[in-house]
Amino acid sequence: MKAVELRPKYAEAWAGLGVAYAELGNYIKAKDMLENAVEIRPSYQNAWFNLGVVLEHMGYVDEAIKNYKKAVELNPLDKE
Repeated sequence: MKAVELRPKYAEAWAGLGVAYAELGNYIKAKDMLENAVEIRPSYQNAWFNLGVVLEHMGYVDEAIKNYKKAVELNPLDKE
């Protein structure tokens, strides 16, 4: 949390927190953090993908698919 306090517009810090919360199973907090990341940097492909993963775990499959598509749109050559 210190990184986002010091640099609130640092999308990578928000995304990192989102992934950490997701790994702990706190998908609501993870979703909030990842949404902050893509709001700050809409071109952040990994954050869009991770937001899709979180939404899928929450049961929001249609929303997850939209986020996966956005990630692919941003980097169509990414093999992951």
